[in-house]
Parts: sequence; C-alpha cells; structure tokens
Amino acid sequence: MTARYSRKYRDKFRNSANDDFYKAMLADVKEVYEKNQGRVFEPLSYSLWKIFSETGSRNEYQRLYFERRSELVVCTILYLVYGNEEYKKRLEDIIWIICDEYSWALPAHVPIDEPLALQQTCIDLFAEETQLQRLSELGDSLEKLNVIDFESFRPLLEKVNCKERKSKAGRPLTDEQRESNRRKSKIRCRIEHVFGFITVSMHGLTVRSIGIKRAEFNIGLTNLVYNFCRYTILKRKEVYMG
Repeated sequence: MTARYSRKYRDKFRNSANDDFYKAMLADVKEVYEKNQGRVFEPLSYSLWKIFSETGSRNEYQRLYFERRSELVVCTILYLVYGNEEYKKRLEDIIWIICDEYSWALPAHVPIDEPLALQQTCIDLFAEETQLQRLSELGDSLEKLNVIDFESFRPLLEKVNCKERKSKAGRPLTDEQRESNRRKSKIRCRIEHVFGFITVSMHGLTVRSIGIKRAEFNIGLTNLVYNFCRYTILKRKEVYMG
C-alpha cells in the first residue's frame, strides 16, 4: 500500500468522526472497546491448536482467535478515526499479540500432512484478512506505532501474501521462488475448487430467500451438499487407487 493511498483513506476515516451517517456505528465500536477494557487475552497454546486434528472441534481455538481479531478491528477503526494515544496504545498491544501467534491461519485450514514450517506460513482467508484488511489499512500510520518498524514488518506481510511471483525478461525465478509459487498454487486450488464447484455445478452463487435465517439455512445446506459430493469423489478416488 502506497503512502498516497494510505493518506487518502486516513483522511476519510478522520472526516467520518463528524459525519452523522457514521455516529451510530462508531458508538457501537466504542461500546465494544469499553467492554474489552482491561481484558487479558488467553494464549493460543499448542494444546488448543491440535484439538482440531484430534477431535475435529474448531470452537476452542477459533473463539480465542476471533476475539483477538475483534479487538484488532475495533482498535484499528478508533485509531484511524480519532488518532489519540489511548487507542494507539491498545492497537500496539493487540498487534504485538497477533504478531506473536504461531500462524495467522486457522487449524482447520492448515494441511496437517505438511511439515510444521509450512503449516506456520499457510495462507487461508483469515490470514489474508489479518494482513490486508487490518494491518495494511494503517499504511504509513503503522510507522508511528512505537512497537513496530514498518520496513522490518513488511517481509512478514509479504510472507503471507498469496500473490505468485512472475519472472521478468532476463530475471528468471529462483528455485526458492518457484517452490513458493507451487506451495501457493496448491493452497489456492484447494480454496478455489470449493467456490468453483458451488458456483458452477450447484448454481449456488445467488441466495433466493427472504430473511437472514432462511439465507443461513440455504447456505448451510449448500455447504452440506458440497461436502457430500466431495466425500463421494474422495471415496471413489480411494477405491480407484486401491
């Protein structure tokens, strides 16, 4: 994100503080902020991380994971809108906590058959959200946070970037870059296959229902049907491979 882009959106955030259209939303954000005042976040331990691979349960890890992301969203919004020291301090603390996590991906999205080093740098939708929609929104404002030097933090952001590198004239990719591209393609094809199948084969792009409850039911039913279809494909492949 360029400094020009960052300044553009930072000014929009600052102007929203006096905009009647955003008053209700900012009041809700402040309410969550006050509710979390003095909160100590539980560590995302290895015992929580491995629960999904052992039992299939997601809730234990994901509850703490999304509590941290909620704090990050709230503090980011308030800091960008008001820019005072109180919000800055809380934002510094939550960024520090999140940067200390083993992985920004969820255990349910990490290929458990891969080595630990690859699990740690696995890219899922929530890892991208952490990088792009939250930390990168700060742009050059991130340089003002005492806890982080932006230039030293940039390699971590690039590490979880799912964009593949392309060779240029006279500058072929290194073996490390080609391996990185293969790893990212492997993850991307797993994710895109799900949405492609639901959109093309199941015509599930549009939800035609009235009310959020019916929409949630239809989406859940679509996901269930997809899981059944995927299961039958894997079983047939297992039989074919012997």
